[in-house]
Amino acid sequence: MFKSNLILTLIAIIILLIIALPSQLLFNNPEFQQQLSHYLPTGIHGAILLFLLITLLTSIGLPRQIGAFICGYCFDFIFGVMIATLATTVGCWLTFSFANKYLERLVKQHFAKQQHAIYNFLSEQLFYKAIIIRILPLGSNFLTNLIAGACQLNAKPFIAGSFIGFIPQMVIFSLAGAGIKLDSSSHLIASISLFILALLLSYYLYSKREKHASI
Repeated sequence: MFKSNLILTLIAIIILLIIALPSQLLFNNPEFQQQLSHYLPTGIHGAILLFLLITLLTSIGLPRQIGAFICGYCFDFIFGVMIATLATTVGCWLTFSFANKYLERLVKQHFAKQQHAIYNFLSEQLFYKAIIIRILPLGSNFLTNLIAGACQLNAKPFIAGSFIGFIPQMVIFSLAGAGIKLDSSSHLIASISLFILALLLSYYLYSKREKHASI
């Protein structure tokens, strides 16, 4: 499983590099920035509105990386990470809770294979494994929340582990969003470096779990 994720992640890094330069040129065009500034949320009310919006969108399928990028672009790195992490975690809880109460039969009918795989992976050491599955940069956040909820897993360790596991990617993509806005190549380089570091960390955690399971 991890080898296939590694290959796909390397492809994702290449795509990110290809997209980064033209995106930076577009977002730092003075006319484009002036037009965009009229629509960007600002201040405490804007932060609350963005939090609610990202919470809602991630709960219905928006990739968490896009949410983090938007938060980083709108509110720069630090506040972007905070808003994105909290919003994604609350969105995770909403999807998990809804699936837990109402979608067990539906998920079993349409996603039986995915449900079996996620349940087998998360059924033991839920908190620790939730961290691992969130650090991995690929996979559908929405489907993971949906299926985990339908599996009737314990909500507290799943949500707590997800919160911690979300942080690396929130940092990476908020940093990328802030870097695009500030026309900072160093931000983008740091973002890509952290992306690779998160991948290596997930490999270490996954390998450690596999070694422990084989004992």
